[in-house]
Parts: sequence; C-alpha cells; structure tokens
Amino acid sequence: MATDDAYTVPFTVSISRCTNFKPSRQDVQMTSFVRVEFGSRTQSETGRVPLVAAEKTAQYDAQITFAVSAPTRYAALDEIAHKPIVLTIVECVPKDKKAKEDKTNVVGQASVDLLPLLRGQSIVTGSQAVFPTGSVEIDFASDSLPQIEYSVAPSSPLLSDVEIKEGNVFSVRIDSMYSIPDGWAPGGGYTFTVSLPVPIAKATEATVVLPQGQVKVPSDRDPPMRRWSYVGTAQGMSQLIQGSEVRSIPYEDEDGDFKSVRHVAFRREAERSRPRVAWNSERRCRLDANACATFQSLIAKSRVWPVEIFRLPAAATQPGGGGGGGSKQKEDPMPTYHGIAYVNLTPLLYPGATRLRGAYPIQPYIDSEVSEKTKRSLGTSTLDVAMRSISVAGTRSIASARGNRKKSAILTPKPSSTFIGTGTQAEVGTEAIPEFVAASVDSRAYVESKTYVVVEISMDRPFVEKRSTESLARMVRDVVPPRAAFPKRIGGADAAVGDFHREIARVASHVLDEFRCAFGEKLSQNELALSSEAAAHRRKQLVYHLNTSGKYHLFKEQLKRVVVNVVREKFAHKKSFRDATSRRAFLGQLYVFLVDEMHRSLAKTFTVDSIAAVPAPASPVDDDAVIKHFAREAEVNFNYELASRFYQERLARDVGNADHWVDYGRFALLIGDRAKAAECFREAVSLDQRHAVALLMYAIVAADRNDVAETFLESATTVDDVGVVTWTIVGLYYEMTHDDVRAEMAFIEARRANAGRARAAAAAARRRRLERDDVSTETEVIPPPVEIFPDQPADRKSSTTLAAVPRGLTASNVSAAKSPLPAQPSIVVPSSPPPEIVDEEEETGESIFLQAAYFLLEMQATDWAAKALEHEFIDASTSASYYIALACVNMQRKLYDQARGNLTEALVYDYQNPDTWAQLGHVEYLTGNREEAKAAYERVLDFISEASDMHTVYLRLGSLYIQEEQYEGAKHTFLLACKRSPTAFSWLGVGIACYRMGDLSEAEDALCEANILNNADPEVWGYLAMVCLRSGRKVEAEQAYKYALKVNLCDEKLLEEIGRLQDEVGFGDPAK
Repeated sequence: MATDDAYTVPFTVSISRCTNFKPSRQDVQMTSFVRVEFGSRTQSETGRVPLVAAEKTAQYDAQITFAVSAPTRYAALDEIAHKPIVLTIVECVPKDKKAKEDKTNVVGQASVDLLPLLRGQSIVTGSQAVFPTGSVEIDFASDSLPQIEYSVAPSSPLLSDVEIKEGNVFSVRIDSMYSIPDGWAPGGGYTFTVSLPVPIAKATEATVVLPQGQVKVPSDRDPPMRRWSYVGTAQGMSQLIQGSEVRSIPYEDEDGDFKSVRHVAFRREAERSRPRVAWNSERRCRLDANACATFQSLIAKSRVWPVEIFRLPAAATQPGGGGGGGSKQKEDPMPTYHGIAYVNLTPLLYPGATRLRGAYPIQPYIDSEVSEKTKRSLGTSTLDVAMRSISVAGTRSIASARGNRKKSAILTPKPSSTFIGTGTQAEVGTEAIPEFVAASVDSRAYVESKTYVVVEISMDRPFVEKRSTESLARMVRDVVPPRAAFPKRIGGADAAVGDFHREIARVASHVLDEFRCAFGEKLSQNELALSSEAAAHRRKQLVYHLNTSGKYHLFKEQLKRVVVNVVREKFAHKKSFRDATSRRAFLGQLYVFLVDEMHRSLAKTFTVDSIAAVPAPASPVDDDAVIKHFAREAEVNFNYELASRFYQERLARDVGNADHWVDYGRFALLIGDRAKAAECFREAVSLDQRHAVALLMYAIVAADRNDVAETFLESATTVDDVGVVTWTIVGLYYEMTHDDVRAEMAFIEARRANAGRARAAAAAARRRRLERDDVSTETEVIPPPVEIFPDQPADRKSSTTLAAVPRGLTASNVSAAKSPLPAQPSIVVPSSPPPEIVDEEEETGESIFLQAAYFLLEMQATDWAAKALEHEFIDASTSASYYIALACVNMQRKLYDQARGNLTEALVYDYQNPDTWAQLGHVEYLTGNREEAKAAYERVLDFISEASDMHTVYLRLGSLYIQEEQYEGAKHTFLLACKRSPTAFSWLGVGIACYRMGDLSEAEDALCEANILNNADPEVWGYLAMVCLRSGRKVEAEQAYKYALKVNLCDEKLLEEIGRLQDEVGFGDPAK
C-alpha cells in the first residue's frame, strides 16, 4: 500500500524531568537525554541536559512529536491499543582525550500505556519508575529507582463520544501451557506463539499474536504483572504492563473445559510439579460498534473460537533471524507442534459478562475439523500471518515452511485469505495456488500429554448489557407496587389494658409538666411548703388551672378511647344496660378496676428503682407452624375447605407475612385455581419484593407473559442468597423461550452454586469429624441436611407434607376408600436427598435439575418439574431419586400405572430405599390396592433409615389397619404418628382404635387430645358422643352430639351408628 494512503495519528510527548537520578560517576559533569521509541523504531530524542547531582534531577522540559502510521484507521487504533511508548533514559559521560565522542550508558526504560486515550482520556500523564534493562526481577523495590515525569497527548481526540460509548476494548491474556509433552525443557532453542483472529471492524479481521512463550520449570516464578504482547525495544521490567496484575480464580469458577472436580488433582499436579510454557502476556484490541456486532454474531454462530499454538526456533522469532542466507541458516525455520484450542466464547454473550477465563485442551490442528467446529472457511489458519508478524524472513520463508510441512501431512485444501497482522495489512497467498494444512505427527503429543492452555479474555463493557438491580426492582414495582407492611395489632384484654397503662403514663407526664410550670420557680428555690394544707391548696390551684385552660377536657378525651376499649375487651360489654341497677354495678366494678390499673401504671412510671425489662411475648412461630401443619393435613385428606380455612387463619394472624401468601398460592395451584395463585404470589411480592420464592412462582404462573416472567426471574437472581434452584428455574425458562445462550449461562451458575455448596458441606463435615475426634460424645453428630432452596426448610420431615387419608376410619368405610378421587389429589413429595458429603475431588451427589424438580413438585408446578426431569435424564445418569421424582410427576397427573413403573425402576437402583417403598405404597393406596399398600408401608417401617415423610406412612398404614379391623396395630401405628408430630387426625385414629377395642377411657383421652388441637372436627365430636353414650353420661353425650351436628357432621355411616347407640341406651338425642 502506498505511503500516501496511510493513516497517521500525531502525538506529542512531553518529558518534564527525571528525579532520583543517580549518575554512574560523581567526579565529572554528567549529561542525560531521553529517547522516545514506539514500535521497533526510535521516534526522536530530547536534548542533552546536565544532571544536578545534589538534587539527583535531570530537568528536560522537552516536547517530542511523532506520528503513528498504519494502512487504515482501524489498524492505527489497534497499534495504539497494544504497543507502548518506550522512554529510554541515557546518561552521557564526557569524552576523555583519547575518545572521539562522549560515552553513553542506558540508565533504564519506562513503558507508557496509551490505552487510556482509547477510553476517552485526552491526555496521559504520570510518573513512572525507570527500570534497568537487565532481566525481569520478580521482587523489585521501585522506591530507589529513578522516576520520570511525562505526558502524552494526541493532536486531536482519537475517538468521538459516540464511538467510545458504542465501541469496546478486547483483551486477550495467555497465562501458561501446562502438562506439556515430555522432552520439552528450558533452553531448548525454541519459543512458542499463540495466534487467534479478532474482528476489529465490520469487514476487517486482525490476527492477534502473542509470541515468546518460554519453557519454564516449576521453580521459576512468573512476574507479578503481565507482559506486553509486542515489546518492541523494551527490555527488562519495562516489558511489563505497569498497573496490570495476574489474578487467578478457583478452578470451579472458571469457564474452560478443565474446571470440574475430577480435573482438580490433574491440574494441581501439572501446575505445581511439571514444566510449563509461560507467556504471561496480554494483547489488546480496539473494537468499533460494527466489530462488536460482528463478533457477537460470530460467537452465536460457532460458539467456539480458534486459538492456535505452534513452536518456532528461538532465532526465528528475532528480527531477521530466519533469513540472511548465512551458512548456519541455509534452511528456513518450519513451525512445529501446530495445535489449536477451541475456546468457548459463549459466556461473553451472557448479560453483564466482561470476563472469561479457563483451561482449554490443545488438539492437533486439522483444517477440516477447525472449519467444522468454528464455522469458518477452510484455510483460515492464522499461522502464516502470525509468522509474518514475528519477522520470519518474509514470504519465501513462509512458503518454504509450508512446503516442508507438505511432506509429512494429511492433505487438506486451503484457499487464500486476507488478514490484518499487528498493525500491517498483509495479503497472504496472493498467487492463488492451493495450499495444504494438516495435523503433523508431532502435534499429536498434545493429546497424549493432555496439554492445556489457560486463556483469559476481558472487555471494558459487556456485549449484552445486564439490567441493574435498581432497574429490575423498578420494573417489579411497576408491575406489583410495594405495599407497606400491615401494622401488627395484638388484640384482646391484655392489649387493651396495656394501652390504658400507656395513656395514663402519657397524661401523667403532661400533668407533671403543668405542675412544673405553675410551681417550678418555688420548687427550684426549695421554697415549696410540704405541709398537708399547702399540698391541698396546690392541688386545688392545679385543678383550677387545668379546668380554666381546657386541658382537663383534653386529657379526658384522650383517656376516653382506651377506657372504651377496656370495656369492650376486658369486660366484653358491648350492649346497652337493661336497668339502672345493672348499670351502677357495672360502673362500680369498672371504676375499681380502672383505679387499680391507674395506680399500677403510675407506680411503674414514677418509681425510682430500676425495673427489669418486660420480656417480649413469645414468638407465634410455633403456633403458625402448627396451623400450617393442620392445613397440609386437611389438604392431603382432600378436605380443601378446611385447608383453605387454616390458610386464611394464618393470614388473619399475620396478613403482612409474605411466606403465608406463598403457601396460600401453592394451595391454590393444588386445587387448580391459577388466578388465585397469581393473586397470592403477587401479594407476597408486594409485601417483600426480594422474596425469591414469590418472585419465582409469580414468574411461573405468569409464564405466558414473557416480559413479566423474565423481569421477575431476573429479579430473583439478584436476591442476596441466590440458590441452585433459582438459577435452574431461570435456565428452564430461557430454554422454553429458545434463548439458548442465557439458558446455558443460568445452568452454569446453578452448577457453580451447587459445587460451592458441596464444598461447604464437605468442609463442615471435616470440621465435625475433627470435633468428634477431639471431644468424646455419647451421641453421634448427624450432618444437617443441605438447603434445597433459600427460605425453604431442607428437612422435609419437619415440614409435614402429608398424603391423602380417607376421613372415615371405621370398618364401614372400606367402600368409601374406593370412591372416585378428587380432580387434583395432593401427592406426597419426598424430600430431596441431600448431596453426599464429598471430598474435593468428588462430584456432588445430586444434580441441579433434580433439586429443581423436587422444589417444583413441592410448589405444584408439575409441568416445570417434568421439564427439569427431562434435563436430568439427558444430562445426568438416572438414579433412584430421578425415578422417584418422575413417579411424583405422574402421580400429580393421575397417571398411576406409569408412576408404578417408575418406582419399579427405582427399586432396581436401590432396593432398600425407604422413599421408593413409601411412594409405591402411596400409589397402591390411591388405586385401592389395600394389601399391596399395606405390605409396602410395613416394609418402610422395617428399614433402619426412615422415609422422608413418615407421618403420612403412619396415617395411611393405621387407616388400613382400621379398615381391616386390626385395631391393636392401628393404635400402635397412630401412636407413632402422635409421637412424631401430633395432629387432630392422628389422635382421632388412636381414639377410634381404642373405642373399637372397648377401651373407653383411653379412647376418651385420645379424642380429648384431638379436640384440643381442633375443636371443630365433626368426627371427633361424633366419637366423643359415642364414648359418653357408652359411659352413661347423658348430659355430655347430648352436648357432644349437638356440637357434632353444629360443626356439620356429614358422615352418614357414623350418624347411623350414633343413632343406633342412642336408641340402645335411650338418651343422647335432645330432639327425641
């Protein structure tokens, strides 16, 4: 290309001074100058200035102008991005009588990074250490070095504001190549080069070259900063990019192919005890807006990006090293060990992603394979351009190298192509002759040695912008406006009396203020008389003052509200009095009570002794958990009306609790009311806009509205404690919307969180083992289960997930058990087994999809759970847990035959899994196969380990015993259920069994326990009526019977039995 067509960028370098300058000689007057170099050429020099020995300063005050020239603007910006300005400080020793000119010594060099000019700065200023030109030192103290002050500015801004905003800076960093083939040793006379293509404009592709990879032994340490990919004339420490740093991350957080737990031992051994090829260098590229769009489309098209690696003789990498025709270099250098690493750049398309780092295996370079994997044209290898850019003797050398490779290669045609090298446009293969590239025999050593290279790529801005947490929160607020928490009001008599005490204290404080205003002056002068007559006189004055000022009426009105509340709550009086006598009696009682409470309040308010703080009332968590337990019990017994009443009672107790709304929404999904479920989850989000479960479930029920669902799912990922299930559900959603890139990102994040949790569990297990070894204990320390989802109990044994149990447990109800089931039965979902406690080299025991499936089954999102299990079947090996989850999906869909088949498959994997037998018992129970169900449940009880939901097993087995009139076994089984988690239904089962065996005393005790837990259960009142009838207690029998009818006892069989018993004893029905 002609020079007239070149693009130039003028620069002005201002050199102020060099401080801490220590000349090599003190006996003569020394002078110094600065040489400015860019690329491989010296641009200019400053004038010589004398050194001020006393101040150790050389004052240059010089300006040097030079221009960066390149064929195109893109190439010029690319040079500015990856080449430094090298400032070389030279000292001059005056010549002696015999010398013809002054002697010069190079003091050191400093490299100036021009990248800030491409990021919007108009000038680069600073002070930098001048490093000696010797070897690179790992531990170098820069405090004692000379410091040069400089500034660099272009004649005009390099980029406009729009270009800076829309463009990007793409950086490639190569650390080292590990597990290299045997026989490679330091000093072998070879260097290694990495090259890869990078689009820097719409139709312009640059070949990024990182040469000078050196073989090092494990004891050789790398410098703390990265090297320039193009060092030019820089030597020693000036070859390093000042301010850069080498940062490593845990293997499991990488994005490469060698990041799983099974690779840990191999990588540690390779990186700590075997030789490596080290680059530790960085190459930057400036991408404009079109290049960013092109790069994104290429990554989306091919996913993987070619990174080529080859070996060259060390002399060939030096300028002129491959040519000259000397006797020692009659043959041109030939690249060997030509390999390629396929780097998956898809993570760069993740929202907000600006960095990628990983270890990638090196494979032999085969042109057809590269074209197939990278979707690039045949013959697009960057080898020729890379060799040209590192000065391999020109075109003749390259062609000769190609010819030499042809002799021992598997031939593949390769057309010519055009690239831009390191700042220079070079057309390779202009003769349009067919070329051949193949995998040489030596490159197969990469596969045999399992060689891999660590690559890091970073960008200033992400290709795909990620919505900020603030914007997501704002979008969630736009869809579901936040609602202020409802004030918690503690009702009842105690609260009313407490309000009265507080109001009395407030009024007393105001009255005391009035007293101080009236008599404060005498009180301060200690002139206040203390006689009874004086006190009575002051009282009259104070009352007169309060009456005439109107404050007495104000205080009375303040007390009126709390007094009325005390009358309503404490005395339960809300109606008019029938006569004056009852009115006077009530007022006398109220007056005495109010006066006593007033004295108590004043005593607490004006006491001088310290009063111990009143303990806070007990938290209602236990009561709330019991109500939730009852709701789930009614729910699985198909008594949805009772379950709804329990859920509503929880809301009435604390309507501002988002967890209560989430549970109610899950119940609405169970009964098939998606509209109500959406309202519940929406209400939960309005109360707590960072409630992960509420955000996820609202997104699931609103999945048909993609914009809303995506917003809520992304908002769920911003919650502080983001779990495995959250990312997995997000990935499932993106997969449903055919966004493969984001789905892959979400699954990677889920696996990363899962691995981190497994490591934390393993560390906790090791700590417990150490504590167990140090401290002798009688009981075994059981590792706590790992959380399945944030804010959800991991131990589902305590969450009391129950199954469908028929309401009538009498022998006459055997036919009722075979009646048609409701439209949507509640299915027992076993707890997700916690991942096995593993060492660092072992995999976690449970996949992300299985954990998500169990959570979705628990939340009644059956279709989403099935989607997760499809992934489990494809991506992971099947297991007993997988078939159990699949059986639960089919049970929720009422496909009982398929569920039975799934559980049969689960038994093949683990015949002694109690969860499998429990689920098999549930299938047989729901299909009416009593004998098979009883056999399965009895087998569960025989195991040493328990099933996840033993409570349901006890209830169903007990009901089967009662149906078969095995009352002793029923009593024992129901008592086990009561011992584990007592409910009204479990105590009812004990009472029925005892009643049928004729043990009326124990039957009454059990029924009374059931009545305490739920006094609105009609069957409890019905059996209590029969117990009282058989005990001869007429009044109690009539009361129990009336209550049974009042709470709507609808069991015809039980009513007929009660009627027969009433006719037999002759009492019990007040209507007769």
